[in-house]
Amino acid sequence: MTSRRTLAITACALTAGLALAACSSSSTSSSPGGSSSSAGTGASAGNASFNAGVTGVVNPSTKKGGTLTYAVSTTPDSTDGGNEYYAWTLNFNRLYQTPLTTYKSCPGACANTLVPGIATALGTASSNGLVWTYHIKQGLKYEDGSPVTAQDVKYAVERTYDRGVLANGPSYFQVLLADPKYPGPYKDKTGDLTSITTPDNYTIQFHLTAPFPDFNYVVAFPQTAPVPKAKDTGSNYQLHPMSTGPYMFSSVQLNKQATLVPNPNWTQNEDTEARQLPSKIVIDLNVNAEDIDNRLLAGDIQVDSQGAGVQAAARAKLLSTPSLQKNTDAAPGNRLWFVYINSKVAPLNNVNCRQAVEYAANKTDLQTAYGGPYAGGAIGSTLLLPGMGGFTPFDLYNAKSQPTGDLTKAKAALTACGTPAASRPVPRTAATGRRKSPGPPRCRRRSPGWGSPCNCTATPRAATTPTSRARRTTSTSTTWASTSAAGRLTGRTATACWTRS
Repeated sequence: MTSRRTLAITACALTAGLALAACSSSSTSSSPGGSSSSAGTGASAGNASFNAGVTGVVNPSTKKGGTLTYAVSTTPDSTDGGNEYYAWTLNFNRLYQTPLTTYKSCPGACANTLVPGIATALGTASSNGLVWTYHIKQGLKYEDGSPVTAQDVKYAVERTYDRGVLANGPSYFQVLLADPKYPGPYKDKTGDLTSITTPDNYTIQFHLTAPFPDFNYVVAFPQTAPVPKAKDTGSNYQLHPMSTGPYMFSSVQLNKQATLVPNPNWTQNEDTEARQLPSKIVIDLNVNAEDIDNRLLAGDIQVDSQGAGVQAAARAKLLSTPSLQKNTDAAPGNRLWFVYINSKVAPLNNVNCRQAVEYAANKTDLQTAYGGPYAGGAIGSTLLLPGMGGFTPFDLYNAKSQPTGDLTKAKAALTACGTPAASRPVPRTAATGRRKSPGPPRCRRRSPGWGSPCNCTATPRAATTPTSRARRTTSTSTTWASTSAAGRLTGRTATACWTRS
């Protein structure tokens, strides 16, 4: 919890954004339940400083009451835990649903720690790695006072098999469990997902087709948040998912607003780090991005739910005003922007030719085109980013030591490529017969994980900042190097990207 406004400049590793660390004087939290926001802008008080909220809690609150207000410029993919995959909705879901396992409620790297949710402990695998067993805490209740059982967790997973009804969530269970062709309970009302068994009301077992050591992370998705079969309304369940968390829905207006209030049947021992401080939590949907920034600065709202960072006007104001900058975080977003070079097309099927492109790339130009160090992010030299497990820093192509390009090594690689610039034919256009220079590789969109693809464009070097609000992170290749008639290296930028929230 923090009484800083989360005005994020969201810095990343080729993309950053300012995150105005923004909550009011008794305000917010990244943990479920948060704290309340009752008055003032308050972020100037206490131990606020630039980036302090990235690794710590600033001015924590213990006050109860008030309204905590979120806003987002889009809409959630769903509020049904079985049908979510956006990063911000997975995080927001922690307010009202609890899966078998979850993540520790704390700032910085600490939040990567996996802890029990409704389970008594992390799961245990059988000796052959094919059966994972979880025991559910006894005495847990839904918002209406009815008991939570292992059968409810099994049903919650079963319903995600029907992609015609719940299309958005991940498909790990269909891939990992022993009967992937199970159609789901909506199509087969007499069927049963035999790869999940419940020996008793508080034990659930998952039977895998092959060992998967990271299965504890799979059940941390809210797809394992229990769903009572009698309350399931299919695609309409998102209008009122049954709460097992500190808050529950009191009203939902699709595409406009949702309101949550304290769950009377939630107890602190279910999550010792969560808090149930605000009297009400409101999330406004489809709000203009600039309006969100202005309302954050004014203290009218406390959290930008999507967390992608403020827009250009607010960013300039935050960075130029010391009293605002101290309440701002440039939080790494662990998103990557990179250039895709098609290694199947000659001469780029030659590693030396690709290395020439890599060395010649002007990473500073691309960073500038995407808004500079804060809006564009830090220049990166690795695919794994500093916030990811297993990250090891290295700089094979001098992206950091020579960000404007290492032309000496680029020329050497081009010579080794065996494609002298002056001897390469330049194609003519069919319509005019005029020569045209080879362009950058085709930009492709990819979305390997959470979130949706970011804007992907091929741009000249003097490109303008893209309109996507997604926090963009690191770039390993940023410029397409072509050769002029005189054999000199020239540059054109191209981007291929994905977002991972």
